[in-house]
Amino acid sequence: MRTATCKHCGKGGLHWGSGYKVLYEASQAQHRCSSVTHESNSSSVSRELSPTLKSLVDSRVRQMLDLQIYESHKWIVTQMQSLFKDVEEMCEQYKPPVEHHITISQNEDCHKIEGHFHRMLPTLINVTGTGLHTMLVGPAGGGKTTAAKQTAEALEKPYYEIAMHPAMTQWDLVGFKSVTTGQYIKGFVREPYENGGVLMLDEIDNSDPSVLVGMNSILANDTYSFPDTKVEKHKDFVCIGAGNTYGRGADRMYVGRNQLDAATLDRFVVVDWDYDEEAELDWAGQDQIRWTRFVQSVRHEVFAPPGMRYIVSPRASINGATLLRNNMPWDDVANMVLWKGMNSDDRSRIERKVKYNGA
Repeated sequence: MRTATCKHCGKGGLHWGSGYKVLYEASQAQHRCSSVTHESNSSSVSRELSPTLKSLVDSRVRQMLDLQIYESHKWIVTQMQSLFKDVEEMCEQYKPPVEHHITISQNEDCHKIEGHFHRMLPTLINVTGTGLHTMLVGPAGGGKTTAAKQTAEALEKPYYEIAMHPAMTQWDLVGFKSVTTGQYIKGFVREPYENGGVLMLDEIDNSDPSVLVGMNSILANDTYSFPDTKVEKHKDFVCIGAGNTYGRGADRMYVGRNQLDAATLDRFVVVDWDYDEEAELDWAGQDQIRWTRFVQSVRHEVFAPPGMRYIVSPRASINGATLLRNNMPWDDVANMVLWKGMNSDDRSRIERKVKYNGA
């Protein structure tokens, strides 16, 4: 029996009568405050959803009546299971967007960032706020670069981003003097190092390791001798690196990654940055939740042991949702952003296990 507490007098151990409108004592006598009936406050979501659900149920029952197949018990069970699944997915689509916000207190100042963010963003902000350099390690498309920007925003620091690559030299980072004019040409690092800011080294494990060794002194020491003069490090300078590996070299997925020097890696605190599938639902949009769930189901099959050599990142959800909103056919979208490059055997194996949600 469902027990209740009277919201008017606070007495507990009561129970609802039929219809949940009248409260009764344990002696079965009507509770003295029960002249006030219970009313459920249905939300706007419920009011909007009810006619849609009624139409869905009516159409499915009408189909069963028209076909006159009540004798087919198995078919009816299958239809009802499909109906319940449709109702569940519809309820998911009508869920109001989740409100996200982070508040960081530092030096008695309050910084606030709003929007859809990765579950590890508060950790990154807290670590970066201490002045420690951080290396984010995770699969492609997980939102590492976006998180670095949000961290700079939350800490109210300027943001600088460099896409690292093997052809980059130390002079690209620290600058050089022109051989013709003798004028100092600034590198990427000079401005944030001297005046403060968050420096993002994207694809850090794609760098020439010897170039990064030249960064060791910049990351660890309070001064650095640039080609023109010695500069004192600004108190608000901090570096975030982002990579797909831990700097130990290429693996079966990221074959173009380099092994980084141990002294360089020692300058960073490492934060694991995996996919956040709950945030992914918001990034792609609640109106395309069926598509995003489908992408995630495919991802789980790809990652299942022994694992396939494909990337199914949140970009597939986000880009696919954008295309679907522009009325592109589901199959075409899936081929462009999800199945791309996948051989037919692997695709067939996945499709046998994953429910197809296309129109």
